[in-house]
Amino acid sequence: MFDPITATIGSAVISGGLGFLGAQEQTGAAEDAARMNMDATDRATQLQREMYNTSRADMAPWRDVGGQGLYTLADLMGIQATDKNGNLIPMSDKFGYLTKPFDYNNWKDPGYDFRFNQGVQAMDRSASAKGNLFSGGYNKALTQYGQDYGSNEFMNAYNRYANDQNNLYNRYAGVSGTGQTASSQMGNWGMNSASTIGNMGMTGAQNAGNAYQNAAAATASGYANIGNAVNSGVSNYLYLNNMNQQPNYNAGLRPPPTYDTYTGLNFNPNLSYK
Repeated sequence: MFDPITATIGSAVISGGLGFLGAQEQTGAAEDAARMNMDATDRATQLQREMYNTSRADMAPWRDVGGQGLYTLADLMGIQATDKNGNLIPMSDKFGYLTKPFDYNNWKDPGYDFRFNQGVQAMDRSASAKGNLFSGGYNKALTQYGQDYGSNEFMNAYNRYANDQNNLYNRYAGVSGTGQTASSQMGNWGMNSASTIGNMGMTGAQNAGNAYQNAAAATASGYANIGNAVNSGVSNYLYLNNMNQQPNYNAGLRPPPTYDTYTGLNFNPNLSYK
């Protein structure tokens, strides 16, 4: 036999249960999305680190050779450098080479004396042929020749010294500059990688937080659906129970008159009261 009260309560239970199940499904989906987002963020972060480490390994030869060039240059400049562990690097036999002052005897052209003597002999033969080998004019000319030739050779020797110093310095400075460029590049990569990893972590955490918020909202919605269903079922139950307790007019009982409490008039024309 159909029982409206039982049907009403059953409908409320079914409605609330379905709403709760739907909310649970939504909660599970939101939590899965949060976990997938965090997993994707972790994988992307790991890939970024691997790329940075690979780049560091690729640039290591330039960095290491540049460091050796810098140590050699410091040695030539008379600076005893220290390695990355703070230990003094042994001095070479060229220590301070680029700071040594110019010494003419070290840079004189080996053929200078031969050329000078050949020039003097030529002047002697010329003066002897003219009969003025021991004249004052010849001695003055010979002195001028020696001064001019010696001055030119001195400048040539100094230029050789300066060019050697500059070339040597520039070569090692270029090598050490390669290492400096490599280190600077790796520093920039490191900062960019750190910034990218940080942004990915913040974005992933924010997305995961939003997903968990959605999961919490779905759970709350499920509980609210249950509450609403229970409240609706109780209300319907009370209403039907109250209706069952009303008089049965079909059994011959007359309904109560509908009077206007102010005028005393009956507003139910279908009923007549005697």
